Amino acid sequence: MSLLIVYNASGTLLGHLAYGYHHIRSTPDKECSACALTHGPSLSLSEREEWASLKERLERGCLKGLEGKKVLVKQLHTEDISQEVRSSSFVSWYPSMG
Repeated sequence: MSLLIVYNASGTLLGHLAYGYHHIRSTPDKECSACALTHGPSLSLSEREEWASLKERLERGCLKGLEGKKVLVKQLHTEDISQEVRSSSFVSWYPSMG
């Protein structure tokens, strides 16, 4: 089982700077729910402790309700997404992915 987290941002240095700029300017179309989930609402470069702990429990198969089922957590930026994933119906609603 896999969990795919897609950041609405580029993982490059320029991408991080652009995300920071849009975050400070509160640009609604540049918001990133995945960033807020994994790094918090601030401009932190490190993952939140809560997310890191949850991710570890998922990957070890130790999450209540999913005991024994390991979940591979993949965290990708927009440039990391393959054409196959981009063209799937799963992400077709995501404006910057289509």
